[in-house]
Amino acid sequence: GADVIAHFADTTGLGAIEAAISKGSKVIGFYNDQSTAAPDLMGTSVKIELAKMVAFLGNSVKDSSYSGGTEWAPEYSFMWNFVMGDSDHNSKVISDDVWKSFLAVSGKVNTGEIVVPTS
Repeated sequence: GADVIAHFADTTGLGAIEAAISKGSKVIGFYNDQSTAAPDLMGTSVKIELAKMVAFLGNSVKDSSYSGGTEWAPEYSFMWNFVMGDSDHNSKVISDDVWKSFLAVSGKVNTGEIVVPTS
């Protein structure tokens, strides 16, 4: 079985979380804080900032700063945040040292220092 299950669905991802729980696998939630679905196995949730994205794009269309036909590629920290209840991760699932290393690498992705291939 898998050591970690990461799904990319909102409430439809609850089935993946339930399957992970049944196997004792660690979980990464998505879309909102899903920590209550598996508090002992959830490492973090990736919360999508949909309202913020829609407002930004709507305003950029309104003020004519949006150039249609191009790819919009904001920093991922604009679009996603990590959340686990009142924290950003569950230190019982992801050690603070591992989390710190993850944030260092993901910060380099966010700033473009590390480029993730898209094709």
